[in-house]
Amino acid sequence: MPAVKAPVEATSALVLRPLFFADEDDHEAWRIAMQFMLGPDLLVAPVLRKGARSRKLHVSAGTWIHLWSGDPVERRAWIRSSAPLGEPPVYFRDGSPRQGVFRDAAPCAREPATDRYQMTRHRPDAVEGIR
Repeated sequence: MPAVKAPVEATSALVLRPLFFADEDDHEAWRIAMQFMLGPDLLVAPVLRKGARSRKLHVSAGTWIHLWSGDPVERRAWIRSSAPLGEPPVYFRDGSPRQGVFRDAAPCAREPATDRYQMTRHRPDAVEGIR
């Protein structure tokens, strides 16, 4: 999070920003409430429908790179983005000073949780007295 926090502290800008912060001239972006910017360079479109595996979202002007696939979107447009479980639509701005961090983070996010954490099985008898 320091990569996002440093420019925010320097400018007093919000960490979570409305989409129009990416492109003030994009009139469509002013009406979108279910997408947001995380800092100046990450576009996030949460999946809000149970069972959905894709999501329609708006991308502002410029070139945006899909975090998980590396596929670019090179224009202001409405697109349909894949959203398998654990890989919500996240795009980063091409040319961002943090582009290397974003590219490095995607493979780490794909690692199964069992590789990073010791998983334990829930035992009903262990919580028997808790009701």
